[in-house]
Amino acid sequence: MFHMPLFVFISGFLSHKNSTKKFWAGCLKLLEPLVILQVLTIGYDYFTGEEITVSRLLTPWWFIWYLLSLVCWRTMLHILPPRILNHSKWVILSAFVIGIIADFLPFDRLLSIQRTLALLPFFFWGYYMQTRNICLSSRYKPFCFMFLCFAFVLPVFLPEYLGDLRFADRYPDISFMYSRILVFCVSIAMSVSFLCVCPDTRFLSKQGRYTLQYYIYHTVIVYFLMIIVRKLNLPDSALAALVYTIFVTFVIWIFSHFSFFVKLTNPSVYLRNKKWHLHTTLHQVLRNVLGRYFR
Repeated sequence: MFHMPLFVFISGFLSHKNSTKKFWAGCLKLLEPLVILQVLTIGYDYFTGEEITVSRLLTPWWFIWYLLSLVCWRTMLHILPPRILNHSKWVILSAFVIGIIADFLPFDRLLSIQRTLALLPFFFWGYYMQTRNICLSSRYKPFCFMFLCFAFVLPVFLPEYLGDLRFADRYPDISFMYSRILVFCVSIAMSVSFLCVCPDTRFLSKQGRYTLQYYIYHTVIVYFLMIIVRKLNLPDSALAALVYTIFVTFVIWIFSHFSFFVKLTNPSVYLRNKKWHLHTTLHQVLRNVLGRYFR
């Protein structure tokens, strides 16, 4: 329920209103792995006989929708003038209203539009928290831990009251809008509670610079791991899921020690180091084609 809102919140917390040059460089860093994985998955579907439709081409594969949404969120941050951003309360309130009514739109997963709008408030909430401390005092840790344990079982016993926790589908009827409001409230409380109980270690801080690689590689590894689990009839219980999670995390941690796997998600970095200057060329193309709309 809260992992994507929390992830979006952290993304907003780490986002800044940069210069146009840094903005386009950041967009390229996110769009490269998105395009690579989208092309590979569409190619796989084509060679396995799947029908390739326009909707399929414009629908990000599985978890990589987040990369496209993050580009959209940072684009909004970049184009909003300071006179609007300075009114933080109104921006956050407007974002929450947009997030609540977003699933009345008919886009579903197309270009990740509905997820982008539905999770927009958490991005701006994180952005405005850069100069504030939202972590509760350590004396509240036991209460936060108890609340997290309680909230984790909500989807099991009250699934009909929570609606779509993937933030990707249209509301079946207007009553689901109230479920979205409930999910937002619980997600905010869970995110604050998680940040309160999360240990502050040097190891986690060091791994933070590989966030993009963790996200991309966990998507690929989990996808193939699910295929193996189904083919071999391996356990799919909660305990097995925990073991698989530890395994995937360990594999990606190993990957992070090799620059090859880092460069594989952003090949233009490798080519730039080889003096091919592709990164600069692509950046200039993006600026020339789209820059006039986001000055």
